[in-house]
Amino acid sequence: MANVRRLKKILLLAFESDKDMERIAALDMAKNLLAADKKDAHWLVAQLDLIEAQPKHPSRFANWSRSHSPTYQPEKAGWGKMLEYCAREPVLARVDPREFDFIQSLVRQTRRYGRDWIPSPRQINWLTGIYTRMKVTDI
Repeated sequence: MANVRRLKKILLLAFESDKDMERIAALDMAKNLLAADKKDAHWLVAQLDLIEAQPKHPSRFANWSRSHSPTYQPEKAGWGKMLEYCAREPVLARVDPREFDFIQSLVRQTRRYGRDWIPSPRQINWLTGIYTRMKVTDI
């Protein structure tokens, strides 16, 4: 959308104004601006959904390195294979609801961020515990 800056100003006016007529006029202007770009309120709400779907604090751990953890060795962990095993339906049927949600969240994060994403040490420890317990019960 080419008029994003203008749309932001109009929406600010609509939300910040104390006068009803100004708010109504601003919303009409926003609607017309969207219509000129062949967009509507549904498109605007979809943009908010995209923002909401992004990681909440992407820079929160920017300076944190997993190499600081003495027990963390992703190349030896094989967490991808453990996750594949734990995400199979027969295994999922035997885990408690919290573990089920945890495994599903790891699968979603892996799909969303791809091969560059690595679980945290705590996540790998929990996954290893589930994996070990499930492998022992398979024997």
